[in-house]
Amino acid sequence: MSASHLPAAGSTGRRLRFTDETFRDGPQSVWANRMRTASMLDAAPLLDECGFDRINLISGSAFETAVVYLQEDPWERLHHLRKRIKKTDTIILVRGRNLFGWKRYSDDVVELFMRTLKEIGIDWVLIFDALNDVDNVSFHVKCAKKLGMGVLGYVTYAISPVHTPEHFVEKSREFIDAGADGIVFGDASGLLKAETARLNLEALRKAFPDTMLEFSGHDATGHSLSCYEEAIKAGVDGLYSAARPLAYGESIPATMDLRLIGEEQGWSNQLDAENLRRIDDYFLWVAHQENRPFSRKIEPNEETFRVFAHHQVPGGMRSHLESQLAGLNLLDRLDEVLEETGRVRAEMGFPVMVTPFSQLVTVQATFNVLEGKRYNTVPEELRLYMRGDYGKAPGPIDQNILDRVVGDEDRLDSKAVFGREMVPDYIRANGPFQSDEQMLLEMFNSKVAVGKYRLAQKPVTRGDVPSPLVGLVEELARRPGVSVQLNKGGLQLRQCN
Repeated sequence: MSASHLPAAGSTGRRLRFTDETFRDGPQSVWANRMRTASMLDAAPLLDECGFDRINLISGSAFETAVVYLQEDPWERLHHLRKRIKKTDTIILVRGRNLFGWKRYSDDVVELFMRTLKEIGIDWVLIFDALNDVDNVSFHVKCAKKLGMGVLGYVTYAISPVHTPEHFVEKSREFIDAGADGIVFGDASGLLKAETARLNLEALRKAFPDTMLEFSGHDATGHSLSCYEEAIKAGVDGLYSAARPLAYGESIPATMDLRLIGEEQGWSNQLDAENLRRIDDYFLWVAHQENRPFSRKIEPNEETFRVFAHHQVPGGMRSHLESQLAGLNLLDRLDEVLEETGRVRAEMGFPVMVTPFSQLVTVQATFNVLEGKRYNTVPEELRLYMRGDYGKAPGPIDQNILDRVVGDEDRLDSKAVFGREMVPDYIRANGPFQSDEQMLLEMFNSKVAVGKYRLAQKPVTRGDVPSPLVGLVEELARRPGVSVQLNKGGLQLRQCN
């Protein structure tokens, strides 16, 4: 199915569609994006044969990790994967005005970025804004549509007095009015329970009966499967899932489990069960080869959920916080910092705790606790947020805090950056570049990171990762007392005397 032939929204004929996240959300959530491109190459044709509607290839954090930690060209990854995926539509996740970087980029950068994706052959973009402020990304939607790509608007769930079903319906409507083909209601932190999932998804389905509606929910508190069950009952058109070794934990559920749940509720699908098993086995092998942990299903715990719902600090950010506090011999202050994080978030108007606000809010809370004086030190980025540079906060910012931190400083127009022309200035200051891809890679990363990357860059080659069969033979051959022979009859093992 190509982006120019969209499914009939809301009329699946009881067929449930699946978007695979084994290359994107899975490794981002459980392996800190450390899956190498070479490990993906053999899996791409297998995923292509599974019957998915789309395969998600990359996000901004994975793009950065490829450069900074893996010393790989993420554009090269996309080219390799796109050549190997011939039947299934591809999709990538776009991080608001930050795109694949950390600055807020202008419309000309957005347009160049979208055109580069289109030239690689990307069929769809999944677009989200960390504040659910659709004004920040409406240009993205129009630009992608003009290029012939499909667009899904990602509306992010959070717990607060302002994050109500009515709020999510409003934000979804803004995406649709901007031209999006459909909506993904996403629980990026694992904050939904079955009842809240039902209320929100039923409201969305009722408000948009003829619009493609999909669901993605993380398992950080152990409630994901019950939420997916409610999503299917509510009549969503599609689900997001991953291969089992990269599912659950901080990630999303396993495809095989969701396939079974859908079938039990009377929904058909186009997934090939045998190929799905092969995919699961393959990524068990990748986890072994790359020495990565196997993700595990989390058991729900009411007290754990209550504490998490207060601060909503995602797993990756919490691990980083614990590491920083341990380095200062202050790990015993962790509970205080998490408690203060919930308080700061409320004072900041309840931003969704995803990048960059999970970082901004938690850092401010840490300063407040460790200095013993609230808002004595305020990072400039949080000050800019309070002045309006990032867009419209979901709820009102506490006026007392606003007066203390911002005072008489002027409010900023979040749209001021949109109309600037960043590309010509960047080329004049940093060019020439061999390609748009090279320019964007350098624009999205710091000069220090790019310099280190250029010195250590590793080409993507399939030979880096032995096939499971070759790996099995090598592993057995290393064991004393075992003789391994491979012939036309298959693999033969003999015990040596």
